[in-house]
Amino acid sequence: MARGNTYLRGNLMNRVFRLAVAASLSAAFSVIVLHGVTFGTQNAPPTTPATCDYPFVSPNLSWCVSASGSLMSLVSPGSAELIDQSASSGEGYVVCTPFGAYWDIGRSMSGWNAPGITAISAHQITIDRFTTDGRWGYTQRWIQDSNERELRLNMTLKNRSGAAIGNTYLARWASVGPDGDAGDDYYDKTADTLWARDTNGISGAPIFGNVTSGWIGHVLFNASCSAQTNDPTPSSGAAHFVTTFHLGSIPPLKSRRMIYRYRPQ
Repeated sequence: MARGNTYLRGNLMNRVFRLAVAASLSAAFSVIVLHGVTFGTQNAPPTTPATCDYPFVSPNLSWCVSASGSLMSLVSPGSAELIDQSASSGEGYVVCTPFGAYWDIGRSMSGWNAPGITAISAHQITIDRFTTDGRWGYTQRWIQDSNERELRLNMTLKNRSGAAIGNTYLARWASVGPDGDAGDDYYDKTADTLWARDTNGISGAPIFGNVTSGWIGHVLFNASCSAQTNDPTPSSGAAHFVTTFHLGSIPPLKSRRMIYRYRPQ
């Protein structure tokens, strides 16, 4: 292993742990009043568009997430970037409920308090977040699987209120761009997998959870986190991955769990 590469990885991981410590030290709570209701919030929400805040570097897979849990970069094989790096790109999540939608897709955000880092190591990071109305808690745990050369995202959505909340959905959205761009890519899908390719490729697939739809399209969600417009498949040009989980009715103080996977192809 080259000494220069070892030094670079060491510096990047040192930065990761310094950022984690800073995040934990800055998690002091303040109190705000929203629509006449008092809530606790962790400082101010992160700025958008999101940035690469937590980089992870390894020989066969390098990746980076923002403070709010958006996947900002996925590099493999070699130096091939698989996430679209243009200013209008992003990756993130949308929660659709009878009370409205909460989203953070990297380039825009609504309905969330500031995130908090609850665990971090050489190949994984856990990020917790709460909605501004106090109803929901969302945990994202990104895990690198070097043997399979993939990223797994374990997600948990918790109803923090005192009553059941029905008809709840969660969608994971990604502006992918094999080889760092999106204008010349080819997209298609199977029953459970979305994929895009250029010289290199990427796929997105649910591993666990009740999935209602997976589609190639754009950021136009209806009340059930489903596409209002779909691109035909196969297609070419620029599009997005969207996978929607139907969580049903969630009892008070109970959670629903989902697992998603991004894999270089």
